[in-house]
Amino acid sequence: MDKLKETIRQSAEKWLTDLLGFAARNRFKELAAEKNPFTLFPEARTCIVIGRRITRGTLRGVEEGVNFGDYSSFGRG
Repeated sequence: MDKLKETIRQSAEKWLTDLLGFAARNRFKELAAEKNPFTLFPEARTCIVIGRRITRGTLRGVEEGVNFGDYSSFGRG
């Protein structure tokens, strides 16, 4: 398992991921089913969390009313 985690870490670094984490199944046991990722994948044992920063300029076009394409990628979801 450690080898798989290290491979994932290296890939995340290659793709300039800002945040990477691994959460064990028991961390989600108190969540309601609609918020628990293991509801979708009941056979999974670990949840992989990936985060990328959204810079100020990314959504500026949405704020100014000239570019709503980025909103569906970053603002709504």
